[in-house]
Amino acid sequence: MRTGRSRLGIGRVLDCAHQLRAAHSGRRVRPVLVLEKRPTGAQWAMLAESPGIRLAWAPEFTGL
Repeated sequence: MRTGRSRLGIGRVLDCAHQLRAAHSGRRVRPVLVLEKRPTGAQWAMLAESPGIRLAWAPEFTGL
């Protein structure tokens, strides 16, 4: 996974989750970022999990 795309994807998922929570208060929102392939660096999984984003990637889509 390229660094720029990773940051952009995480940012977009966080923004969408924030908007959904604001529009649907009281409902649970579980953000998910689906990738084409497994991230090459372990830091991406930790970075995504910190704010509660679940990562999944092709072809298994483990974690969904």
